[in-house]
Amino acid sequence: MAFCINCGHQLVDGAKFCHECGTKVTAKGMDNKGTVEIDKTSEIQNLLKRAFMFLEEGKWVDANALLENVLNQDAENAQAYVGKLMIELRVRSAEKIGELPILIDGSINYMRIMQFGDENLKKAFAAYAKKESPVGSIDQVASSYSELKDGIKFVIINGDVAPSAFTHSAIKEAILLDGVEKIGCHAFSWCDRLTNIKIPNSVTEIGTCAFCNCYSLRKIIIPKSVQHIGMGAFELGDGDPYRQIESVIFEGTTEEWQKINEEQLHMPYAHCSDTHELERKRQQELRKHRMNKGLCLHCGGSFKGLLAKKCEKCGKAKDY
Repeated sequence: MAFCINCGHQLVDGAKFCHECGTKVTAKGMDNKGTVEIDKTSEIQNLLKRAFMFLEEGKWVDANALLENVLNQDAENAQAYVGKLMIELRVRSAEKIGELPILIDGSINYMRIMQFGDENLKKAFAAYAKKESPVGSIDQVASSYSELKDGIKFVIINGDVAPSAFTHSAIKEAILLDGVEKIGCHAFSWCDRLTNIKIPNSVTEIGTCAFCNCYSLRKIIIPKSVQHIGMGAFELGDGDPYRQIESVIFEGTTEEWQKINEEQLHMPYAHCSDTHELERKRQQELRKHRMNKGLCLHCGGSFKGLLAKKCEKCGKAKDY
C-alpha cells in the first residue's frame, strides 16, 4: 500500500498520477511506510506559468497566491521571487524592472533572486539593479490604498492612482512614473503637507477633487496628454472654483485647455502658452461670480455696514 506524500491520499497500484491532487507520481523508492516520492516539477511549472499570465494581466492578488503556493513547495524557487518582485513594483514584465528609476537592491525578493537564481538570472537582475539617476528606493513605491506606510513623506507611484488613495496622508512629495494614466477622484485631497508632485506625459485623466485642499501645493504642471479634468480638481476650501492652487500650468494652448472641460460649469484656469486671452476671460467670470455672491470685486471679501459698505478684508467701498 502506498500513499501520496503531497496530500496523503492512498495511491492506486500502478497509478501515474495521484487521483486526489493530480500530482505526477514517480516511484524512485519507498520508505518503510510505503510512501511514494512525488515529482512536483510539472506542478510547479504550471503554477509559475499561470502566475506570470496573471502578472501580464495586472492581477496582482491572484498571481501572488499562486507564487506563494510555489514557494510552499520549493522555498528556493528563484522564478517565484522574480514574480514577487514584479508585484512589489507593479510591472507586467521582468524587463520593465530595468527601466524603472528605482533602487531595488533593498528588496528581500531581489536578495532571494541573487541567492537562488542561476548565473544568467543573477546577471540580468544585477544589471536591473544599476540605476544612473534613481528617484528613490523600492520601499517608497506605493500604488493603492493600503500600501502607503504610516508617516511616509515621499512616494513613488507606478500604476494608476486609485480614488482616495492618499487622502489625508502626510506625504510631502509624490512622483508618478511614466505609464500612469489615471489619477482617481479625491486621490490627493486634503494632503495639506504636499508641496511637490510630478505628473508624467502618460496621464490622460485627473479625477474630481483630485488635489482639492492641498494648501501647501503652490505649483502643479499638467501635461498636454490630459484629456479630462474633474470638477474641483484644484479647489481650495468652501467649494469656490476661483480659489485654487496658485500656479496651475498647462503644457498646451488655451484652446486645448478649454476643450478638456468644455462641458464643465466651472473649470480651473491655467497658465498656457497663449494665456492672455484665457486670463481676460477668467477676470470677466471672476467679476461676475463675485457680484452674484455680493463680494468685493478687488479681493473677494465680504462687506459690512448698512449704508456705506466697506470690505472687511481690503477696506475698499462697495462700488457696484
